[in-house]
Amino acid sequence: MGVVAVAAAVPLHAQDAEPASSASPSIDPAAAKLIEQIKKAYRDTDQYQVRIRFEAGETEGRWLNIKRSTFDVALDRKNRKLKIDGPGGILAINGKTLRFKLHGTQSIHLKQPTPPKLTYKRLDKLIQFVGLPATPVLPDVAFCIADDPISLFIHGNAPDRVTLKNDDYDSANTLIIAAPGHHATLHIDLATHMITEATIEHSHVEPATAQATPHTWRYTFETGSREKLVKPAIFEIDTNKSVAYGSFKEYVNAASSMIKGMPPPPPLIGINAPPIRLKTLGGESFDMAEVDADVIVLDFWATWCGPCRISLATLEKVHQWAIAKKKSVAIFTVNQGETEDQVTAYWRNNHLSLPVLMDRHQSVGWKYGTRRGIPVTAFISGGKIVEVFHGVSTRGDPVQILQAQIERMLEGAARADKNKSPIAGNKSG
Repeated sequence: MGVVAVAAAVPLHAQDAEPASSASPSIDPAAAKLIEQIKKAYRDTDQYQVRIRFEAGETEGRWLNIKRSTFDVALDRKNRKLKIDGPGGILAINGKTLRFKLHGTQSIHLKQPTPPKLTYKRLDKLIQFVGLPATPVLPDVAFCIADDPISLFIHGNAPDRVTLKNDDYDSANTLIIAAPGHHATLHIDLATHMITEATIEHSHVEPATAQATPHTWRYTFETGSREKLVKPAIFEIDTNKSVAYGSFKEYVNAASSMIKGMPPPPPLIGINAPPIRLKTLGGESFDMAEVDADVIVLDFWATWCGPCRISLATLEKVHQWAIAKKKSVAIFTVNQGETEDQVTAYWRNNHLSLPVLMDRHQSVGWKYGTRRGIPVTAFISGGKIVEVFHGVSTRGDPVQILQAQIERMLEGAARADKNKSPIAGNKSG
């Protein structure tokens, strides 16, 4: 195995292992004990580096499709560093900064603050992209940082059987975890209590056909660096001349554009909100810098746009809610390229009361991402763009979605104000 140093260090954030329950008839007491030993081995490992040979198989009829690849994993728990380099991309956490880059998109990358509590669940979406096209669960990373690693091997299901099998005729070194439609086999080095091989089997049922497609993932852990310390350079990721995106959603959209041969849209979330100086529908001058509100919502729209009409009706309800609840929120609709007469007629016919700004040349809209289409709804707080919605939501109640987004931002603004408040000093007598 690639274990290079073991120390009692501050975890990178793994929950303390809960004592296994031997009372459950589905869990072999010896298996439960081994699971706790595996958890402790990984969570007590301060520095770790390994290469994983990976094979993904998918059975379809009489055909077996196999994909092979490698993963390089490095961990420095004490200094909050983790790197996973796979066939799809690279995830690198170096202290307070998380960076992620898909292979083939060298000119852009994702850059975010490292989550305060670093768990597998928080990183699962990125790890799946690192593993494209096979989207595996990485067993060793799961044991290093997951709250409940066993459930990850069986897709979040509760196991109905956990047993041990004797493979070497001397001691039971194979852990078997089973649940309906899922089966995981972990081969353990009993000297280190770490994984040497793993096989995860999962049957995916297509809803349209109700037919199950078996998937098999096999991992072989090879020896990594045997140096005393993992070199710090291991955790770096080359982002030279690469544009950083602060939002995962924005980054994926930009990467999709590049893969299709189109230029990626510029990042919006996290940047300073572009200034807005326009005329209102009534002909008055408007300057967003003069708006006194903790949250500003901008909706870019046009009367000819069907989804825009849905968005405007939703925003009207949110606007009335904000007024009734005395929320520190200012909502503005920004018309794209139409005349005052067109907008006035639409407002009158639809009984709308939202403030309207006229972006006749659509120059402001382009700065807020309308070249991808409208409607675009931008949420601003503290002078920065916090979130951007493209189109209209087809899941859940759109009014509640917008209200929840605004409430989160108001809470964030309140926390920021509290942190900026002066601390009273000691009184001198």
